Amino acid sequence: MPDKLILFYYRGPATSSLSYKKFKAEDYLDYSWNGYLWNVYSSAGCGVEKNQLAPAAIWIIILQVKHLKIWLSKLLPLDMGLTCILI
Repeated sequence: MPDKLILFYYRGPATSSLSYKKFKAEDYLDYSWNGYLWNVYSSAGCGVEKNQLAPAAIWIIILQVKHLKIWLSKLLPLDMGLTCILI
């Protein structure tokens, strides 16, 4: 188990350059997630494996269980995770 995680918030200007000289972002990332709420599209362009991607961020604390089940049913066939934001 690592002592820290390196996450990539795949949104905006940070996605325009994923390498610098000989360094590539995907060589150092543990996970990448799409920061657009309720968006099922993943951040696949950053070069990490499919099991390291989370295509969505949602507010679980305000979500009813029936809606969470619907949302998860869309994500499970994609074999990807879910990033939760609790506010």
